[in-house]
Amino acid sequence: MILALLILYALLMTSLATGFIIRKRIRRTILSILLMLYAVFMYPLLVPIVGEWKGLDGTASLLLSHFLLLIGAILLFIASFFTEKEVKQDNRLEN
Repeated sequence: MILALLILYALLMTSLATGFIIRKRIRRTILSILLMLYAVFMYPLLVPIVGEWKGLDGTASLLLSHFLLLIGAILLFIASFFTEKEVKQDNRLEN
């Protein structure tokens, strides 16, 4: 059960990061770097908590979810290079 929840959590974070930042290259790059840092640095902090709670199964589930989050952040970082820059909209009134 915890494996499904953690995988859903990782996929949800990656998909929300992708969906809410459309055509904004700098923000997507910054967010992908932050997701990478989160995936790398939060794992050692969460292992004692999840390990105490669910044992080895919880630790393996946490490892898998953070690995998926890291892969998603790397893909988002690569996609940010192919994203258009911000498009400025005209404020003209059309008749």
